[in-house]
Amino acid sequence: FIGAFFTLAGCLLRAPPIWDEEVYLQLAAHALSSPLNPFHPWLSWVPHPPLSWYLLAVFNRVPRMAPLLTSTLCIVFLFYVCRRLYDSEVAKLSAALLVSTQSYLLYSLVTFPDGPVMAFMALSLLSFLCWARSGEQRFLWFCGLGLSLASLTKYTAVPILLVTFIVWLTILRDFSLFKVIKLSGVIAVSLLPL
Repeated sequence: FIGAFFTLAGCLLRAPPIWDEEVYLQLAAHALSSPLNPFHPWLSWVPHPPLSWYLLAVFNRVPRMAPLLTSTLCIVFLFYVCRRLYDSEVAKLSAALLVSTQSYLLYSLVTFPDGPVMAFMALSLLSFLCWARSGEQRFLWFCGLGLSLASLTKYTAVPILLVTFIVWLTILRDFSLFKVIKLSGVIAVSLLPL
């Protein structure tokens, strides 16, 4: 499944723009042509949230590479977390199931912000689940990093992730005050870049 996914993705990397991708690519070109100027930030306006535009600008020669790389990060992290929480068989099946869906391939290649936000939200949610189950602090930091990157990619990630964290804490019945304060602090710090 993974081989087929990356073979198809490799064949479609240079496909011409579809739907509204041309608009997204023009905004990314604008971000590339007017880099951030700390003395006159209004001269370098880029649509907010900015991460999608800058990712597309960095990979301007092959813009589909930006969502594909974030999707690859998601696949690798899913495998790592599932192996950590369960075992390598579950990790292999999880990664295979993810890459076998047609919509995942589509969102891994279109230059809309949906693919990267999906990958960063998955990073945050998987890290949160691993932190809630194992208590390892590094997963809390990964959770914050994923939240920060997702919020810088698309605003809707913030309320979705916050509600999901609350639901999972309720389901896991893990409302210790110390954990909630720690999570709140990481969330607050993660949203500062936005």
